[in-house]
Amino acid sequence: MNYRKSFFIAAIILISSGPAITLAQSTSKMEKSNKLIPNLKQSIKTTQTKINLPIIFPRKIPADPQIKPYYAFIEMTENSYIIYVDSSKTCQGTHICNIGSIQVNKNGKIGTYYDINKNKLTVRVKLKHHVIGFFTPSHAMGDFWPAIIQWQKSKTVYTISWNMKQAQEKTALIHMANEMIKK
Repeated sequence: MNYRKSFFIAAIILISSGPAITLAQSTSKMEKSNKLIPNLKQSIKTTQTKINLPIIFPRKIPADPQIKPYYAFIEMTENSYIIYVDSSKTCQGTHICNIGSIQVNKNGKIGTYYDINKNKLTVRVKLKHHVIGFFTPSHAMGDFWPAIIQWQKSKTVYTISWNMKQAQEKTALIHMANEMIKK
């Protein structure tokens, strides 16, 4: 009896969470970040006064025509920060309503990801200014993991994670990374 009740509750949660994931993956074009995220500029300005890392964000991000506006939420430590881009003001990076994120980690490490059969998912990609990036496509493994791209510069690791159509992931993430890379 308890098993059936738990299964029913889990099924309801999955059904109710479905539209948010579907909407986030219906991304089709790149739009200006400040236009899509009205609180981005102020969030970055406020955070910049509290952390000794440059806060960078791509000028353009993938846009979902069904979700507007987006909302920025920033978490930080002494050596890192994450800018979450969410579909709700109160999401604060929660998996179900998170569209994507930008993470900067001083003294971080590049991650290499594998599928359930231990096949390597992460591949090297060329970014501007001869920077080598590492792209991992979205994949399901116990949960759904959005596509990510990472690169390292001066012992600082930069990570972009974003939900979008799988066919657009690599191109969009490389574009976003290139906008963030300075000489």
